[in-house]
Amino acid sequence: MHFIADNEYAKLVADLAEAYMRAATTTGTDLHDVLVEVLADADIMPERCRADLAA
Repeated sequence: MHFIADNEYAKLVADLAEAYMRAATTTGTDLHDVLVEVLADADIMPERCRADLAA
């Protein structure tokens, strides 16, 4: 389990909810894509990206 500060957690949840609403109400917006953007903005990336970002 990973723990983050309460304010970071609250912002992440709000950003994820906003991303869902954007995808649900905007034609041509893919939920997966907007969720990936939110997670990247929160500095959360999959392990497979580690080498790309280590440079």
